[in-house]
Amino acid sequence: QWAQFGLLNMAVGFVALIATLVAHAYIAFDDVNGPASMASDAVGMVGVAMVILASVSRLSNSFIVQEREMMQFLFATFVVAASVKAFANDDVKATARGGQCLLANVFLYFIGAFWVKSDSTDVPRLALAPTVVVALVVAAAAVRAIHETCASKYNGKLRALDVALFGWIAVTIRSVLILTFIDEDVWLARVVYASGVAAVALNGLDDSNTSSSRSSNVKRGAAMFLISIAPIVAMLAGPIMGVLYVGATYFLYDGLRGLLLGDDADSRARCSETALGAGLWLASVVVFFGGGHACSFDGLHFASAFTGFREFRFYVMGFLLGFETWSGDVLLAAAVPLFAAFTARKNTLEEFKRVASRLSLKIAFFRAVAVASATLCAALHRRHLMVWAIFAPKFVFDAVGSSVADITALLVLLIAFRSVDARRTKRE
Repeated sequence: QWAQFGLLNMAVGFVALIATLVAHAYIAFDDVNGPASMASDAVGMVGVAMVILASVSRLSNSFIVQEREMMQFLFATFVVAASVKAFANDDVKATARGGQCLLANVFLYFIGAFWVKSDSTDVPRLALAPTVVVALVVAAAAVRAIHETCASKYNGKLRALDVALFGWIAVTIRSVLILTFIDEDVWLARVVYASGVAAVALNGLDDSNTSSSRSSNVKRGAAMFLISIAPIVAMLAGPIMGVLYVGATYFLYDGLRGLLLGDDADSRARCSETALGAGLWLASVVVFFGGGHACSFDGLHFASAFTGFREFRFYVMGFLLGFETWSGDVLLAAAVPLFAAFTARKNTLEEFKRVASRLSLKIAFFRAVAVASATLCAALHRRHLMVWAIFAPKFVFDAVGSSVADITALLVLLIAFRSVDARRTKRE
């Protein structure tokens, strides 16, 4: 009886849910005559259609079972529509970015479908030694190249960058040790945790103004936050697939930014905020499945919760498991200020705040529509034979994932707004 509710309670609850969705939509799409308008943006209409199709399809158990393939298809359809528009406008760079999105989409499908958990590999460890050594050399070269490239851009934030890159080195060394020589130990994992937290703290405490452009300062802070937490995400995802997962995620989001916003300053208004929000939500679902996850309890990567610990700690391990499971949503929430800085037409803090708030609200609205559909599906199929195997887990994953994403987005926006306000106050 504890898992069942009366029809009246379910009806009242669903009406309340629809009412909150209507209020959410009114707030998120209030500027219908401004830059956020979707009426003149065909790509935005395609994006909304893909979101609606993905949400309504949750009423079908066949869609839930094959959701990985279906979401890959819906996202690819959206990318093709945006690429066709870019090609029609003779924008070669944006069209090429569309190809980058499609390649990342295919790559994430394959690594998600053939995901190797950190505790379930049967590959001989010594046979992996040459490959891992080559990967270590490439990682070291990449770290040096990143440092040299970013040195002129980050200036005062070089301390945070150095600490974050140290975390990447620790992740690489840990992967080599696990795959070739010895079993997993806890001290390197804790070094990665410490370097990530320290890099985030240094990034937040450093209020130096290294550029006269306010949007550049916002982009730099958001990019540094992503660089700081990425090593932790890669480590939790596992020594074999972690770096591939993080790299493919960056490749996907970067391609989507270039496709919808452009790489040049004069082409930032190519699409509406609605199109960007729909594309980012579709991409976050692709990233979820690309990380080897599934909307089933036996698909959870329980080994990630024990990374860096020898003893069971309920709250810490619950946090790590949730962080790894919905890392795609966490990375997207952390990237919203970065996308907003690229989208803003005016180089003012007020414009950045408006765009960041609207974009975050639109992404949250598209996610909430999908959750409402999953809620309706669980209610309608509560007597179904497969309710606890298909419909209930889907509802739980959508509901919890939406909560994690919304809370993270709210915290990131509060931190970003407080940071830009602090810099403005210091200058004044």
